[in-house]
Amino acid sequence: MWFFTLLLMKKKYLALLTAILIISLVGYLFFFFANSKGKKINVLLIECCTLRADHMSCYGYGRDTTPFLSSLAQEGSLFTNTFSQSTWTAASNASLFTSLYPVAFRSKKSHIRINEEINTLAEVLKRNGYTTCAVSSNANVFRKGGFAQGFDSFYELWKKGDSIYKSIKNPEIFLYPTAQDVNSVAKHWLKNNYREKFFLFVLYIDPHFPYLIPEGSAIKYDKDYNGPIVSSIPQIAETLKSAKSSGKLVDEWLYFCNSFWKRFRDNQEDRNHIIALYDSKISYLDKHAGQLIATLEELGIKDDTLIIFTSDHGESLFEREMRGHHGLPYDEQIHIPLLISYPNRLPVNKIINSQVQLIDIMPTILDILDLSTDFKLQGKSLLPYIMDEKQTDINHWTYTDVITENNVFARAIRDQEWKLITTDKPRKEKLYNLQQDPEELHDVAPTKKKALQSLKGHLADYQKNIKEFGFNESLRPRQRRIPDQERLEQLRALGYIQ
Repeated sequence: MWFFTLLLMKKKYLALLTAILIISLVGYLFFFFANSKGKKINVLLIECCTLRADHMSCYGYGRDTTPFLSSLAQEGSLFTNTFSQSTWTAASNASLFTSLYPVAFRSKKSHIRINEEINTLAEVLKRNGYTTCAVSSNANVFRKGGFAQGFDSFYELWKKGDSIYKSIKNPEIFLYPTAQDVNSVAKHWLKNNYREKFFLFVLYIDPHFPYLIPEGSAIKYDKDYNGPIVSSIPQIAETLKSAKSSGKLVDEWLYFCNSFWKRFRDNQEDRNHIIALYDSKISYLDKHAGQLIATLEELGIKDDTLIIFTSDHGESLFEREMRGHHGLPYDEQIHIPLLISYPNRLPVNKIINSQVQLIDIMPTILDILDLSTDFKLQGKSLLPYIMDEKQTDINHWTYTDVITENNVFARAIRDQEWKLITTDKPRKEKLYNLQQDPEELHDVAPTKKKALQSLKGHLADYQKNIKEFGFNESLRPRQRRIPDQERLEQLRALGYIQ
């Protein structure tokens, strides 16, 4: 009898012990997930100016230009159809920082400024306890343009007098700051602030015209070229130095850049070399982006950091006899990369083919961080689509507009099949079937009236929606600000102004 009593007691103790273990496990999991939701998540937003998606190996390009970014894409989600809201830096970054279309920032001309009344991503994160920093190498993203709103630190690398240089070892800053220059500042800031919950925005400019190879680096492609194109920063720096010592203005630099294209654009060998220079600068950028993220690993914070990599716009490389950007919104100028990586919470090695936009990045970051706003955003969070295994339409239509360097107002609206580009001077409509004509070479507007009217209707809906959204005309900049001399010099060097 005592044997059965003892056995029964053992079963009761075993059941009790099992119950305790289950309760403990449930409690632990609840505690883990509750704390995971409130866990410190850093944000690193990397933008590479003038980077078109189709020249990156992670997007299928023939040259292995982006081995590091290809590995980063495998750690998260790669978006194959991301489109910018403009074809130049100021407008697209204003949209990136605010999740609003460029119409909210543009005056009657092409001047762009973010007014204080508009909420920025940095301001939202700062209000939620983030230490914030921006490292900008492009003078179109500048403090007086309103881009510094919400940033505790905002470094303008074309300004050699910036206080950051008092703390690091004399980096060589040219009118064209390199990724190495950007990293020297970003790494310095990280090492002093990584213990805090932070938001770091880094803007590289390396693939931007005129695709100069930094000192200590070599061209990676078309190494046997023997033509007249000068491609090294030391050579150009010496040219500029000689021009200044002879009493000539910095406009001589602009003259050189313009002649760079005028002399060589009709020679296919020289064109191929220019493309090789562009691709070499992408490889240079890829290497240094990898070094920046390696710094997160060295500091032990990579696993706690949400990483987003994108671009502001692309670049024309002689398509339709066009070069550079700030032109009509063909895909080579608006199709950009987007990688989002945070393996601790988000799926890995995922490819998303739905159309997305730059304005979707801000709501996505806020959604991942579980932060809400009391104001409206025009973009959409991509988080539900990252987490969902099904491929669904995120944006059935994407919208881009720009005031070109010739003062033409151009707009584009596209879906996966059709794309409409309109201009005001002259008033023209061009329609392309993207499935049959992905290079946008054949205008079918005269023959595809039904598709044309459909896209024109959606374009009109965009204008209507912007008004219904509650856009306030007073938010637009009223007048230009006269740029300081250092910013003016860089804008000239990059070919933005004459």
